[in-house]
Amino acid sequence: MIFRIICLVLFSLRVCGQTFNGAPLQGMGNTGLAAESIYSITNNAAGIANLPSLTTAIAYQPHFMSGKLRTQAMYLAVPTRKIGTLGWGIRNYGIVQVSSFLTSSLAYARSFGGIISTSFSANYHRYTVRDYLGDFVKSRISQSTLGICP
Repeated sequence: MIFRIICLVLFSLRVCGQTFNGAPLQGMGNTGLAAESIYSITNNAAGIANLPSLTTAIAYQPHFMSGKLRTQAMYLAVPTRKIGTLGWGIRNYGIVQVSSFLTSSLAYARSFGGIISTSFSANYHRYTVRDYLGDFVKSRISQSTLGICP
């Protein structure tokens, strides 16, 4: 049993999806896990807990490989005085008229004394491929996450 645990710890496989981070997080090498900005809805929603006012962001990223491959995103954070901050984000990645990977996130974040922030987010994923072998393929997945930001 100990051998299996050691193997599990020592040998890992990194799996990466098509994530999108806004320009401030990309400028930090996509390491914005503890950043406090509107773009935190993507990585760790606890980063929106201390936003002082209503914040919105719209982002568009054309990819270098093709003009048809692009990412669009829109974010909204609404801080309330006593109950925390509500956030909503929607991202779409794909090739125009071919495929689409849509992710929508609804988040709630709260700061406790300005020292620690926590969040809960619910995500909805939809993947669509048009005209793949004559079929219309659509997949839907839901998930929820819990984040903590010191």
